[in-house]
Amino acid sequence: SYRRVLRKEYPNLQTPENSIEDYVERLMTYEAYGKEVSEIQSLCYIGPICLSNEALKFALRAEVDAWKYQYTKQLLDTSETDLAKLIDWMTSMTPPLESRVRDLDEVKLMAQTLQDVISQEVDVEQTFISVDTRVNLAAEFGLHIPSNDRRLIADARQRWKELQTVASKASDRLRRTQEGFKADLFRAIAMFKAEVEGFRREFVESGPMQPDLDPKTAMERLKYLQKHLDDKARKHATFRLGEELFGLPHTTYEAFDFTRDEMERASSLYALYNDVATGVEKYQRAPLQKVGTMIGDIRAEINNFRKRLSQLPDDLKEYKAALKVATMVDEILGILPLLGMLTHRAMRPRHWQQVMVILQTVLDTDSPNFCAALLLEANLSGHQTELEEL
Repeated sequence: SYRRVLRKEYPNLQTPENSIEDYVERLMTYEAYGKEVSEIQSLCYIGPICLSNEALKFALRAEVDAWKYQYTKQLLDTSETDLAKLIDWMTSMTPPLESRVRDLDEVKLMAQTLQDVISQEVDVEQTFISVDTRVNLAAEFGLHIPSNDRRLIADARQRWKELQTVASKASDRLRRTQEGFKADLFRAIAMFKAEVEGFRREFVESGPMQPDLDPKTAMERLKYLQKHLDDKARKHATFRLGEELFGLPHTTYEAFDFTRDEMERASSLYALYNDVATGVEKYQRAPLQKVGTMIGDIRAEINNFRKRLSQLPDDLKEYKAALKVATMVDEILGILPLLGMLTHRAMRPRHWQQVMVILQTVLDTDSPNFCAALLLEANLSGHQTELEEL
């Protein structure tokens, strides 16, 4: 039946990526269906009986017209969507092109925006052609095109002309100002070279990479110098951008590169030191019974610290921070079995009495603040053999 044939079209209607040729083919098919329906005889005589087909013809014409409407409406909807995307894109392009060119970042943004506008010219024109074709096709097959849609098309074309005018003016403004920026760039690079040389001297003379420097002092110096390094890294990126914009070779800053590399090395060392010190402090200050439930996790984390320590460059392993890390790691791993024993459920008050005798101290084991730090302060590791014999 006609209805079964028409309902096979549902998958095609749900595919808005159909080409113009697909739409034409399907709409022409519906035109043919409509013609066939019109040619059905209105009256059918069977002997003395006269049957009217008008109701059937009306229903079939309504079905055909509904499908034609769905396809022509989809043509209009996809046109509106494409125009909306195009208008959004044009709107986003305008502010960078109208902005004042005050520094190299704005020069780069304007140059990139100009390039985007130029590279999209063909695609924009193709969009307008496609929209016009779809709208005209929908009108040809009977869809009423609202005046708002006509205005939307005209508005989009006007915006495109205005954007091209803005882009042309921006290009002229960019050409006029770039020579001044180029001269400023040369002066700034010369000053930056002297700046990074001075930073290098400061790093060597009072930076965190003194082998005998106390870790806490080194970390403070590292934090201070890192702020200055970040500032210089931003300048370095800006100057490199300027050189690329003007087609200049990249300037090398050996002092900056060396210092940045050594700062990264220092960061890896002192990040490890900070992680280990923080972790050990956390274990020591946690309630002892809680530590007992964390023995496996503690061992895994400490082994990870040991692995990170082994991955440091050999020369960094001789720094005070690295040596302290090794000591803290070994001490924690050494007392973990003892902590496991002391937190075992078999421990009784008499055992704690013996522990206090061995450690020669008094421990309030019932206190919620009873922690591993109190045992370590009583030289727990120095009595390991005696305690293991309990």
